[in-house]
Amino acid sequence: MRRCYTTKVWEELLDDVALPGYAAYLVESAFRRLEFDVYEHVRMLFSVEATSDELMAILERHHHVVHTPTGRGKYLLSLNLRTLTEMARRIHCDGRECAPLVKFLGEASPTIERCIRNAPSGAQPLGSKPSSTGQSETDFRIIVVQYLSLGKVRDYAGTALALDDLLRHSFMTAEVEGVSRACSHQLVRHRLFSYSQESQRFSDAVSEGAVIPPSVKANPEAVKVFERYVADSKEGYSRLRALGIKKEDARFLLPAATKTKVLLTGPMWQVYHAGFYRSSFSDVGEKAQWEINRLFTELYSCLMRKDELLPPRIGEL
Repeated sequence: MRRCYTTKVWEELLDDVALPGYAAYLVESAFRRLEFDVYEHVRMLFSVEATSDELMAILERHHHVVHTPTGRGKYLLSLNLRTLTEMARRIHCDGRECAPLVKFLGEASPTIERCIRNAPSGAQPLGSKPSSTGQSETDFRIIVVQYLSLGKVRDYAGTALALDDLLRHSFMTAEVEGVSRACSHQLVRHRLFSYSQESQRFSDAVSEGAVIPPSVKANPEAVKVFERYVADSKEGYSRLRALGIKKEDARFLLPAATKTKVLLTGPMWQVYHAGFYRSSFSDVGEKAQWEINRLFTELYSCLMRKDELLPPRIGEL
């Protein structure tokens, strides 16, 4: 949630949510406003013993649950906190006892469980809320926030699984900073990721820098033209704000080169799939536009350093 409302870099966001009571306040605020998309950044892996009928009763209602049989009536199930929250809300509204999976909601998020039971925690941030101003300008970088490796999925399953199944149950969250809005428009086309992006409706986006394409950098005269028009757009933005125009309307002047920050979470299958089309780890991906190619090449490189089971080349699944 904090990523959406500020230009702050990742380290400053961590300082914000470390304030006593503030993290619970954000979770509860998202629940009250039905902004469940932020819950998608929390993913869970379950080992379940069930009949096929019992399993289908879950899967037919929730298409975002990934399942793989591991033998003798056991399955691996992967899902995110949003799916688990919606399961619990439906069961609570129906007046039924909690289903086996839903009982884990209190362990995953006691705040959400209290909200569903109509007993808000009343959590409030200590003192005033953190300021949204902070470090904004940053060069391109990727921070892997969390990662469930293929090896851990294999060990948890207790049996050999195909690469495709390992990729579907493994998952990661990464903070991407210093990419252009043009790049983020390409990024969000990969629909199985969950995204939280710095919002120009709320953040002081005019304080962000601009990404200059290599082809422009190679031409000194082109750099002058590029920088002049970026400066003009920022000046126009500031003048509109001074005239009382809201950020959400003044932002129409900002160029696609404006830098942004995005938090993305998803199964490793999606990283692998996107990497095939976008990264330098495949012959197809090498032809992608330079910035989205850099993003997925660096992301896959970061994950390979954490997981020896990831293939050094990405093939089509």
